[in-house]
Formats: sequence, C-alpha cells, structure tokens
Amino acid sequence: MNGIERIQKSLDDEKELRENKVIREPAKDYWFKDGDQVFVTAAGPGTGDDLFLADYWVINFKNGRYWTDVLAKDDRVDTSTIPPKDDGTPRWPARKFAFWGFIHHILRTTKTSAEMEPIEGPGGRILFKETINDYRVLHFKFGRGHNNWNQLHDIIDDWGSLNKGVMKIKRSGAGIDTLYNLTKTDRVEEIPEDKLKEKSSLIPISDYVFGRYGGQITIYQTESKYVVESNDGMFS
Repeated sequence: MNGIERIQKSLDDEKELRENKVIREPAKDYWFKDGDQVFVTAAGPGTGDDLFLADYWVINFKNGRYWTDVLAKDDRVDTSTIPPKDDGTPRWPARKFAFWGFIHHILRTTKTSAEMEPIEGPGGRILFKETINDYRVLHFKFGRGHNNWNQLHDIIDDWGSLNKGVMKIKRSGAGIDTLYNLTKTDRVEEIPEDKLKEKSSLIPISDYVFGRYGGQITIYQTESKYVVESNDGMFS
C-alpha cells in the first residue's frame, strides 16, 4: 500500500489498539517518578509460598508511538512473532519482580494535584504528600548486581517478614541511571479495616502480570512500524 491508504491503515491499527486497551480492567500498577518516596506495607510476608511476590520476564519494545511489555519465558505466551531490533538482532527479555503493597502515601518533589499537602522535608526542602491508602503492584528490575532484589531480601532477613512494618522506597534518576533505595522504617501506619478485608481478593502476582502482559499477541505491521496488542489475557 502506498500514500493515503498506507497512512490510513496505520491510523486504523492504532485506533483499534487504543480502543481495545480502553476495555481492559483498570491497572493497579504504581510507576515511580524521579524523586518519589513511597511509604508502603507489603501485602504478604515475602517468604514461603507468598503469592503476592513473584518474578517474571518481559520483552519491552516500542510499537510506533507506544512502548509495550510482553510476557516472556511463559508457556502460555508465544513470543515468536515479536519483531527483532532494527539491526535484525533478537530482543532479549528482562527479568523483573513485583509485589502487592498497601501504599499509605507518597512524598513528591512537585505538586501535581490540589489535594497534595505541602510538608517540610530534610534541610527545609518542601515536599508534597499524596495520600493513596490503597493496594498497588510495585514493579522493579533486579538491578545491577541484583541491587534492588538484595535490598528487599535484606528487609525480609531483618524483619523476618516483608509485611512486618512500613518500608520507604525512593527512586532517583531516570533511564539507565535510575536507582531505587528500599529501606525499613519504624513508622506506624494503620491499614483501614475495609482495606484489610480487600486483601483476600487480591490475585497472585503471577496471574496479575499474565493478565497485563500475557495472552495472545496480535501484531499490526505497516512497513517499518509495528503495533502490538496483547489480548485474551485476564483483563481482556
């Protein structure tokens, strides 16, 4: 196809992708921004058969204007149709881990809503407090030398259980320079009774990531551009 037909087809493909995303269930992921300080209590202990903490593999690539994560190394997902890099080399999956956590509040460096409360941070710096009081899924790469994972592991070793107290997780930097600092705190934060009851309805992390990134992959190709849709998963 040339000219107007090619362009119109690419617009139609992207429109279909957007519309199919709209009908998905609302995501419960929390994505850190540079400078965020998140105060969170893990939903599970992180030990034994804790279903609220799991690792997974994803292939990440740009489809037109969109970045897409597709679950990899999972027998339920066929990744053979994912296009290679521009130089023809295959795309290798990245290993991540994630856990359900009850986020009490977040301290941000900028005010993004009228509800955020200004507070004075260390050295007199003004930060803005955003109250969440809800469960979210927090995702992390393992980090260089498994640094992010080792920090979480240290907290479990010290506390004996990941959900014993409130953790502070801070992100700094961006791109390949992103760093996370995971520490335990002595804060006392209550989880409302109705939210404690909600914990029993949280799905295992392995099922959650399959619903977000797994299922049947349909590839839309327009010359050098690919648009990928993951459907037939839990949230289709």
